[in-house]
This record gives sequence, structure tokens and C-alpha cells, in this order.
Amino acid sequence: MKKIYNIFADNVVKNPTKIAIATNHGNTILYKELLELVDHSASNLLKSLDPGQSRVAIHLKNSIELVAIFIAIAKLDLVAIPIITSLRSNQVSQALLSTDADILITSDQNYSLYMDLTRSLAAERSLKVIKLSETINFNECSSNLNSSITQHYCYTV
Repeated sequence: MKKIYNIFADNVVKNPTKIAIATNHGNTILYKELLELVDHSASNLLKSLDPGQSRVAIHLKNSIELVAIFIAIAKLDLVAIPIITSLRSNQVSQALLSTDADILITSDQNYSLYMDLTRSLAAERSLKVIKLSETINFNECSSNLNSSITQHYCYTV
């Protein structure tokens, strides 16, 4: 049985210049560009992991970044735990506790909220909170990404 990342990588080889994702806002990304984001995200996520950590909660709105994070998690053979963005903080707290998440990836805008939340969870569970921009740092990505994609990410992350 093929893993999600392998299926994705096969599609990149077959269709590197085809659109992989098109958003409702008119943004698109090609398979080869998405692969670069996935590999970059996986590399940065790997640096953030402590030994034995494998459960990554993701609290992000539907976006190209969300897809890249999911595929990066699959590439690293980690467990992805999606957290619905419409939940209130006490519901997110309960979800994080019940899933035994080791890491939470969230938007830069929600980072301080979840840092406060993790302090309240500290007695029950150790949880590392990571900003999306620390996982997908577009300044470190290669210039192969088309400029409209880079501009979109730099302003929305």
C-alpha cells in the first residue's frame, strides 16, 4: 500500500507544471511548487520534534499551507490531528488533551492564544506550539516559487 507522500511525489513527477491546488480566492500552486513547500515544511518540522514525538495537531484554516503541512506530516510518518478552527479555546484544549498531541501548529495570529493555553495544560500534558511561519518560512524557500505565490504567502501567513 502506497503512503500519501509517495502518491503525491508520483503526481509531482507526472505533472510538475500542472496546478495542484486552486483556492476559492484564486490562488494556485503547481505540483513542483507544492513539493518544495512540503519538503521545506518537513525539514523545519523535523527540527522542532523531540525524540519520541509523533502526534502533530494542526489548527489552520483551509489553505495551501494546510495541505503542505498535512503532506509534510505524512512524509515524516507522523500522526496528523486536524483541529477545527471554529472551536472555542476550551474545546481546543479538550481536543489536544484527548488526542495526546505533542505539537500544535497554528497561525501566527493564534500563536499567543495557544501559548497561554499550553501553560494551562502544562500540568496534564507537555505540548509545543509552533507558528505556521516557523514551519513554512517563505524567506528560506527557493526562488523557484512563482512571485504571486510567494507574495500571497508572505502576506497571509
